[in-house]
Amino acid sequence: MLEKEPGNPKIHRLHIIALIESDYNQSQPILLARRLTHKMEDINLIPDMQYGSRPGQLCISPVLNKQLTHDIIRQTKQMAALIENDAVGCYDRLMNPLVLLAMRWLGVSETLARSIALTWSNTTHSIKTQYGLSSVSYTNTPATSLFGSGQGSTTGPTLWQMSFVILEDSVIEAGIDLSELEEPIHQLTLTSVDEEIDIDSPGEAFVDGSNFGSSSSVPSHPHIVSVVDKCSLFFSCFSNLQVIAQRWERALFSTGGAINFSKGFWFVFHLKWKSGVAYLTAPPPSVRLALTEGNNFENPVQVPHKSFYDTYRTLGVHISPSGDTKASFQVLLAKATDYQTKIAASKLPKEAALLSYNVYLLPKLGYPLPALTFTEEQCHALQSPTLMAFLPKIQLNHHIARSIVYGSLTYGGLGIKNLYSIQSLGQLTLFVGHNRVQDKTSKLLRISLSYLQLAVGSTTSVLSLPSKTYVSWIDSCWLVSFWVFLSRLQIQVHLTQHWLPVISWQNDMVLMDHFITQGYSAAALGTLNRCRLYLQVITLSDIVSADGSCIISDILHGIPLTERTSTLKWPSQQRPPAKAWDLWSSALKSLQPRNTLLCPLGNWTSISSHQTWNWCIDRSSFSLYNCDPITDSWRVHRRIGDSRRCTRSTASFVFEPIASFSVSHPPANLLPASLTFSKYTGLTSAIPGPSRPSPPLPLPLVATVQGLLTQ
Repeated sequence: MLEKEPGNPKIHRLHIIALIESDYNQSQPILLARRLTHKMEDINLIPDMQYGSRPGQLCISPVLNKQLTHDIIRQTKQMAALIENDAVGCYDRLMNPLVLLAMRWLGVSETLARSIALTWSNTTHSIKTQYGLSSVSYTNTPATSLFGSGQGSTTGPTLWQMSFVILEDSVIEAGIDLSELEEPIHQLTLTSVDEEIDIDSPGEAFVDGSNFGSSSSVPSHPHIVSVVDKCSLFFSCFSNLQVIAQRWERALFSTGGAINFSKGFWFVFHLKWKSGVAYLTAPPPSVRLALTEGNNFENPVQVPHKSFYDTYRTLGVHISPSGDTKASFQVLLAKATDYQTKIAASKLPKEAALLSYNVYLLPKLGYPLPALTFTEEQCHALQSPTLMAFLPKIQLNHHIARSIVYGSLTYGGLGIKNLYSIQSLGQLTLFVGHNRVQDKTSKLLRISLSYLQLAVGSTTSVLSLPSKTYVSWIDSCWLVSFWVFLSRLQIQVHLTQHWLPVISWQNDMVLMDHFITQGYSAAALGTLNRCRLYLQVITLSDIVSADGSCIISDILHGIPLTERTSTLKWPSQQRPPAKAWDLWSSALKSLQPRNTLLCPLGNWTSISSHQTWNWCIDRSSFSLYNCDPITDSWRVHRRIGDSRRCTRSTASFVFEPIASFSVSHPPANLLPASLTFSKYTGLTSAIPGPSRPSPPLPLPLVATVQGLLTQ
């Protein structure tokens, strides 16, 4: 029995390690554990959320997944709640009959399963301490059943994986339609900007530690402002978390396990908007997460609540849901300071001192770095004190040029790794590796990257842009830290599946790129970007009339367009204040000093636009067609009188807005139209735009020689 915390010998804080007969214990992975593990991997049985005791998985990957999940929630400004759970003694509380049935289902022979069952039933247990072996022993009896293989058994990880498959399936999948459950499960749903990638995952798990997340089941709008709506979103999110957390507790209890509520906690991303800027705030103090435990249904246990600004430890890494790294920096700084003190007072020879730095300290400080977002200055502040104490131990001046310390052995350097290089190369390895295997982490990376691309508002891949131009006015996240590293070394990373906005008109331009060239400050660019996100526009063509001659007046006053809708999934953005719209209107005047653009847009160059035109004109019948974006139904408005010629290529048509009739299918070759309503006449004028290019025809099938011979 080993102390979990040095100096705390309390019985409930001791690790119980089973010292099993060596030959028997070493034969189990050869005969059973490895075969079952690889079979479960081959048939894709182990859930994606489980990373522990699996071949080919990294323990830093679930930490990165949590970081990316937090980033995406902050990027999208959505309401979400998460809970961290820790099972009590998972290897010691496995239900033997359930595990044996799972073995048989996976193909273990009856003879082998019976042998394992008899071994578990007839094993005699003694207690060994520093005072020797106990004279009293205990064993499995009908009155007092012993469960699990015990910690120290080589089959424990595999048996827990089998139990985890049953747990996850009963809590999340349930083998039925989730909407038909008495208390349906609403997991945390994350979707990319173009909705091509979506994750509906409960969370992450590493052996017996797990976390679950849930989002609101109430439909929300990016421009939500009502206090009532925000309250309904929060309580929907909270109740969904309570349902999934309680189901996990019941599933653990039914399979012999339990949750250690004292080690678990929950937190919620609760937003408060001020002047168009979102701030994370604490939930109402009256909200308490209470779960029943075991057979005790009368006295629910309150799960501790953490603030999203707090830092918590997960798999040896300290992270914060807010993205703040101050506390994690202090944890690593304490480790660096401890090494500095000990190495300075030691009498190690220079060979041993060099070994201690490379083999002990750097792995200790470097392990969590790829999942964190330290700046180069923070990494230097971590490593500098250790070098000041370490270099004299290898008979070097502590002021020696750091280019020599970090330089390669090939060129006469010491070959000591820089912490910022360890972090950055680790990030590059995780980014490239996960995107090559196309796993869950890859999806999270691409979802977060799509929102970073949308926040920057450029048609160039964000990882290829100079980071210094943008990082001062966009929200920080893991990918921003990775982007800064790539930009500094001018490394190009190209993804085959990555959403990018496109230029769809001649003379079109990206709005944020134009504002940057105008020399606005970082604060002003942040304000302009919030206005852009509120209006859900990216390029100049998104805010001009159908004929490309002028900016629509509603856009200048911060009124979202109704004549066209965006097909993208935009982050929540409340309306910025009046001062922001004054800046927005002033910034657009550089493109349109008076009533028309200095450089009007030309013809369409691409059909790949994120906007869908809800009003179109059919020139052959002079009819105005309107599509309802919600019901996808069409109505037709007839023209009144003759058209008023505007140019040689366009004409303004007047329509009666009320008199209309529905049609099932609109004609082909409709022209997008911009509308102008006259409050004096009550009539609507529509200006058509140029015709859009036709989609490319499918390539003809190439006839093969064998096919021609058989004809």
